[in-house]
Amino acid sequence: VLPGRTPQRAMADATQPVAVPSVQRYPVSFHYFGEATSLPVKIQKASFHVCPAPTIGQNLIRLELTVLNDCHPGDIAGKLKLPLPPGATVCRFEFLRNEKWYPATPVEAKKAKEVVYKEKEKGRSVAATSQTQGNVFEIEVSPLKYQVPSQCRLWYSHSDTEVPFDFGADTTVEVKHEGPEGALCSPPSGPGACLGECFGQMHFACYVPFSPVAASGAPKSVAVLWDTSGSQAGDHLALRFERLRQLAAKCPDTRFEVWSFGIGMKKESSGPGTAEEAISLLGALRYDGGTDLTLVPKILESLGSATEAVMLFTDGMDNLDRRPMLPASCPPVHCVVDQASVNLPFLSSVCLSTGGHVLKADYLPMLRPQTTLSGIQTDQVGEDFVMGEDGFVCCPDHRLHLQWPIGEEGVWICGIRGGVRKLSIQLRAGKDLKEYGFDLGTAPEVAAGAAPLLGYLFARQQYAAVERDGAVMGMDLTKVRADLAVKYGFCTPESSLLMLYDSEQFVENGIDCPKEHPAHAKWKAETAGASPEIKKGEIGEPKTEEQMNVVSRLAEELQRYVQTPIPPQAARSDHLERCARNRMASGAPELPREEEELRCLFTAREEQRRRAAVACRRDEAQAFHAFQAFAAARAAAEEEEEQRRREEQRRGEAFHAFQAFAAARAAAAEEEEEQRRREEQRRTEAFHAQAFAAARAAAEEEEEQRRREEQWRREAFQAFAARSAAAAEQERREEAEALHPMQARAAARAAAAEEEEEQRRREEQRRREAFAAARAAAAEEEEEQRRREEQRRREAFHAFQAFAAARAAAEEEEEQRRREEQRRMEAFHAFQAFAAARAAAAEEEEEQRRREEQRR
Repeated sequence: VLPGRTPQRAMADATQPVAVPSVQRYPVSFHYFGEATSLPVKIQKASFHVCPAPTIGQNLIRLELTVLNDCHPGDIAGKLKLPLPPGATVCRFEFLRNEKWYPATPVEAKKAKEVVYKEKEKGRSVAATSQTQGNVFEIEVSPLKYQVPSQCRLWYSHSDTEVPFDFGADTTVEVKHEGPEGALCSPPSGPGACLGECFGQMHFACYVPFSPVAASGAPKSVAVLWDTSGSQAGDHLALRFERLRQLAAKCPDTRFEVWSFGIGMKKESSGPGTAEEAISLLGALRYDGGTDLTLVPKILESLGSATEAVMLFTDGMDNLDRRPMLPASCPPVHCVVDQASVNLPFLSSVCLSTGGHVLKADYLPMLRPQTTLSGIQTDQVGEDFVMGEDGFVCCPDHRLHLQWPIGEEGVWICGIRGGVRKLSIQLRAGKDLKEYGFDLGTAPEVAAGAAPLLGYLFARQQYAAVERDGAVMGMDLTKVRADLAVKYGFCTPESSLLMLYDSEQFVENGIDCPKEHPAHAKWKAETAGASPEIKKGEIGEPKTEEQMNVVSRLAEELQRYVQTPIPPQAARSDHLERCARNRMASGAPELPREEEELRCLFTAREEQRRRAAVACRRDEAQAFHAFQAFAAARAAAEEEEEQRRREEQRRGEAFHAFQAFAAARAAAAEEEEEQRRREEQRRTEAFHAQAFAAARAAAEEEEEQRRREEQWRREAFQAFAARSAAAAEQERREEAEALHPMQARAAARAAAAEEEEEQRRREEQRRREAFAAARAAAAEEEEEQRRREEQRRREAFHAFQAFAAARAAAEEEEEQRRREEQRRMEAFHAFQAFAAARAAAAEEEEEQRRREEQRR
């Protein structure tokens, strides 16, 4: 147990603290927001419990905080601001209340905000864990009693080898490890696999390390997109400039074009320039305001065709939480990640969809081609592979033709094991193809505490795949990401962890109570065979008739008040002068001004009291007559209402029976249709992915053919030049050998020979120039033909996408029309049943009335 600002790792049985290297520290703050200020809440103790999975280099970490309210005498609600390392996410949150741990429930972010508002209006305790921006999480904890320690705990997963948090000077930090080595696990140097039982199924995870590719040719032109918002100012700018100089040293012929963006965009450079010119322009920029990421696609669309790469310098956090769609055809975008708080999921999806790199250290990886995951093979056969009937599921999908880029941290293949026992993974690094085999039948199982980590990894991989597919296809898949986060219970921009304490809160808001929640048994008993009751008049529910009357009356009074002008009041001095003139006219003695003022005031008040008494007596008489009329009308209305209620009850019972049958039938039809639509969507996404991969492979093959043709032409020209030089050398030798026996005549013919040689040299020069011009024309024609062919392919692919979208829209419209027709038929049948029941009731009532009349 180590006190101090910096948390140190300590083994369970160690006697000396272990020194921690310098890493990026993330400050953890706990605040209480009073009337005019923010007061810090003391964090007494921070306990880390680490459950590692050594074979795949991942850790499930439980952080337990003990906080003390010593700033306000009374119960308060505090907000915990927790910045996590890039790539980490909150998986679970619990709060200790009345000696019981209450877990938070995963719900969609929009619904969580609605529930928090409704519950606070009702005066109930409620809290939510949400991801604000980037990798910063805010957690509200309540109630915090005065001078009474409170405990809360959360879980997060990460592959980092440190615990990079910065607490206060009085905070005691404790780190415990479940692993035998007593340390956090980092990604291993070789491949590994493990199993774990979680979420009701056996999950697996395989890790494959990164295989670097040798650097290829440097890009000729690079566009630098520089974020100038206020969050970008800091000490990291000098490091960026130094790394740009290192990149320029490796590719001296590269030219840089500078664009800046914040709440607006601007082209800083008049044209491509050197790295030093770009750094000079960037050093003169000012940082202020917010970030509008929708400007990035506009800048990419305005770049010329000569731009071969883009470097994006931003933290990826938009002020309005927007996620822009990139253009269909744009150069590789390399995102620089060098700040403590960044929106890493968004930046990773940009790189994955464009073929760029996430640059976390130097910028030299952008000179290397991508290392890609090219295939996953299993021991499945027949229908098990096609339909997945053996229960095996993995991400990325092993049934697709993959081109999945891999970062320097490696790649994790996660999923549900099902009936698969053998698994092999192929990685393509340049021209090299590497294959890794895994035996899931003999893979080790992780400890019970670390088993949920495999489910969280599987969900995070699916979440990243959905983000990448949405960016590539230009589709908004927010709903799919929210469903994934809610199913596995981790916090994302689309989902929150909602803290509810009572069963009534779950019932009224239509939220399922977790099994480990203390109120689960009561909630289950209340919801057994009952649908949630809609209470009219409650906050967020329809208003009652009485409330609507009050609202209408207030609206009418407000309208009359606005439309009626306020009459101007006479000045006080004018009023006193009129009173004095009246007294003089009546012969009364003149009074002092103060007595005259008091007398006028008393007279005005007496007149007001008299008028008020008359109005009160008139109102009492009207109220008495109105009450008599109201009582008579109410008695008649109650009798009529009772009769109508009985009739309505009979009709309602018949209608509810039919409605239950119709609802069950509609639910079954909707579930079947939803299942068919999801299957169709999966097939369409798989087809689009295959078509895109095939088109990209064809383009790469054609580019390789063009490069080989250019190489052949260059070698032919070099051979021709070599032959010409050899012929000239041979002629010079023959002339030298003939010079000795013919020296006398050579002097006379020297001028003629030199003139002939000069003429031959000029002719040879003309031939070379003609050959170079013909070669350039042929190259330009071939390049133009290749560009046209590429354009035709893109147009055909876009036309196919448009046709597929139109076809899907037509099918959806036809299905909507069929459902509408079905609902109309069901409503017609319901009306027929209702009319028959009503007619039967009327006949029965008429028969009963006739019998009663006959008895009378």
